[in-house]
Amino acid sequence: MIDFKGFRARFSPSLLGMSLGLALALPAQAAETLKVAQIDPISGPLAPIGEASTKHLQAKFNSINDAGGMNGQKLELVVMDSEGNPEKAQVLLRQAVEGGIRYITQGTSSAVGAALGDAVDKYNRRNPETPVMLLDHTNSDPGLTGELCSYWRFSFSPRVTTRTEALLRYIATQGGVKKLFILTPDYSLGRAIETSVQAALPRLAKGVEIVGVERVPLGKVRDYAPYIAKIRASGADGVVTGLFGGDAVGLMKAATESGWNGFVYAYTAGGVGLPTALGSLGKERLVWVNDFMPNGELAGEMKYNEEMLAKHKTDFYQMQMIYGFDLLAEAARRAKSNDVAKVAKQLDSGVTTRSMLGEVSVRGDDHQAVVPLYVGIYSDNVKRGLENTPYSYRTVARYEAKEVTPASTCKMKRPS
Repeated sequence: MIDFKGFRARFSPSLLGMSLGLALALPAQAAETLKVAQIDPISGPLAPIGEASTKHLQAKFNSINDAGGMNGQKLELVVMDSEGNPEKAQVLLRQAVEGGIRYITQGTSSAVGAALGDAVDKYNRRNPETPVMLLDHTNSDPGLTGELCSYWRFSFSPRVTTRTEALLRYIATQGGVKKLFILTPDYSLGRAIETSVQAALPRLAKGVEIVGVERVPLGKVRDYAPYIAKIRASGADGVVTGLFGGDAVGLMKAATESGWNGFVYAYTAGGVGLPTALGSLGKERLVWVNDFMPNGELAGEMKYNEEMLAKHKTDFYQMQMIYGFDLLAEAARRAKSNDVAKVAKQLDSGVTTRSMLGEVSVRGDDHQAVVPLYVGIYSDNVKRGLENTPYSYRTVARYEAKEVTPASTCKMKRPS
């Protein structure tokens, strides 16, 4: 479990009590649209990820609007730049709420997600007649649906613990992999991966041992050769990692140059720009566990990808936006209303809908989307490559949601 100890204290009193300090003011919510505020990094080092999320969200909103909207009301995306900063994100939340926005979506940073969840809970306790809903579109730290779970937060992306269940089941089928080295970024996501793998390995992959654990300062390592040297010295034939972006590229480059040819098992190997930067590095060795392998195998995927490329100049690879907002729309349909309290009540009861993945649902116990998990290997043997390259992830395993979704640890506090 993630160490969120002291988090609430660090962010109390809530920054929702601060003055805006921003010149930009949101217009009052127009009756003809239902505004959803996206609070993500649009500038700074995480900007490419935030911008990709914006494009995926806008594409999904367009799809919903083309089908008649949510209960006849068109969705409008309001993009707000958090710069990946929890304090600024809370200020932006207050700005959105004062502008009449009641639906907030956020991903990219679990630290920001935790800050916003805390702030939303405080606001809703003070304003029970006009509650706000937080839609977590890409965070995966288990603490957000565990000790920090909230009635008003609904999480679409599978947690680290769910991904670990699928990944270790797959590793157990690979007879040549007996020794794993854990190499993760030194923040909450990395620590969650480290903890979950250590806890689940004896149960899921008997005969496989951990021979080394190392934490890496995110975005600060220029040469991964020393880390590869440690991996080689440990005798590891596989690396489990949460590194992404330039760090993932640096790791694969150093591994290739050193001649180490073990498998790299990644939790975050689908980021924008990665296939372009990787090229052939990691071919048939980089393994990714996710809710979706963007390789052209699913019905409707190719058409959706073509539309995203034409309208938004990006490949389709974030499936959470599809099933997540389909679940929201289904809850609103059942509620016959877009009122947050009524929609939340429906989601809390356990909504199910159909998606490209098949049947998906949201679990009332912790408000986590329950979806199948895929394991893929980086390859040019795919129906569609990403970013004008021949490379994407060839599916090598699929696990049903009931197989890999751990029991909830949330102690949900519902409104009286």
